[in-house]
Amino acid sequence: MSIRETLLELGIRPSKGLGQNFLVHPDTARKIADALPPAAPTAVEIGPGLGALTSALLEKNIDVHAVEIDGRLAQFLSRRFSGDAGRFHLVQGDARDIDWPSMLAASRPPRVVFGNLPYSTAARLLEVVIRNAGLFSEAVLCLQKEVAERILSPGGRSMGSVTLLTHRFCSRREKLFDIPPGGFIPKPNVSSTVFRLVFRPGVTWSERDRRVPRLLFSARRKKLSAVVPPETLIASGKNLADRRIDELSVDEAGRLADLL
Repeated sequence: MSIRETLLELGIRPSKGLGQNFLVHPDTARKIADALPPAAPTAVEIGPGLGALTSALLEKNIDVHAVEIDGRLAQFLSRRFSGDAGRFHLVQGDARDIDWPSMLAASRPPRVVFGNLPYSTAARLLEVVIRNAGLFSEAVLCLQKEVAERILSPGGRSMGSVTLLTHRFCSRREKLFDIPPGGFIPKPNVSSTVFRLVFRPGVTWSERDRRVPRLLFSARRKKLSAVVPPETLIASGKNLADRRIDELSVDEAGRLADLL
């Protein structure tokens, strides 16, 4: 049965608000699943949808913990993977509100989190992943290409608050591959990018992780002397006062952020 036929049978009209774009090709799902490190016994999936990626992950004989916000899809997934009840664990709910430590308390580390994050909630969902980075060894995510490029930016004008956030929490950020619009149903207007974030052990979230990047990027066109306290610029050991945040590499911006 095709994706359109399955959705029709379930009475589901894909919701833009929920970012419901379903993978068309099983080979694409397997390619994403292949990013799973051999030693990882547990995958966590945000928004499994119709289960294309879920199926590819289960083929690797690992445990999959999935969070699905749509109740109709959750029921479908429970039926589809009823034969994998010992390895497939489903929670119906909003990934932004889930108690992740409780949900994963009985799972085996290292854990890798997967997700095709909708544009409308990508920033918030990425923050949820970062906040809970201590639960995961890495993340393999799919986002709108433009957003992914900002996350993976080496610095300069393509950099943003989210660049600094992932730079602080991740020892490695790497692009894996692009998926064209035709790789999804419904077909989005833009390409998507699948990328990997490898988390640094021992880095924990605090409110400054939201406040400091926003401060640095609050006035992109202004010199840093108008945004950053002079004592911080002096402590940086570099002549940054006359430069703009868009002129720094991500390493330079990260070191400056660490001083704030």
